[in-house]
Amino acid sequence: MLDVSCWMIKAVDKLKCNFLWRGKADARGGHCPIAWGKVTRPLNFGGLGIHNLDILGWVCMRWLWHHKIDPSKPWGQLPIQVPTKVMAMFWISVITTAGDGCNMSFWTDRWLHGQSI
Repeated sequence: MLDVSCWMIKAVDKLKCNFLWRGKADARGGHCPIAWGKVTRPLNFGGLGIHNLDILGWVCMRWLWHHKIDPSKPWGQLPIQVPTKVMAMFWISVITTAGDGCNMSFWTDRWLHGQSI
């Protein structure tokens, strides 16, 4: 995944919206009968299931989690580039417990790449 700027994501979403409602790249003046937020909802929540690219970028957090819990699995080695804001959100949302959670040993606990110092 590329670290794409917000303006580009909004521009692509706008093109999708315009094409959906008017069949062309430019639709102005209230030609969108349903709010774009409702259109991008999943089908089972009453939307059309069209992906919102901004939200789709957050799916990358799943791969960060897989890599954190078991880097030896095949997906742990995937060269995935995660957007900076997603990486920041992931690291403030995850708690790493050293040792057994009650005690911590600087010399014997696994700190780096699953290895002790």
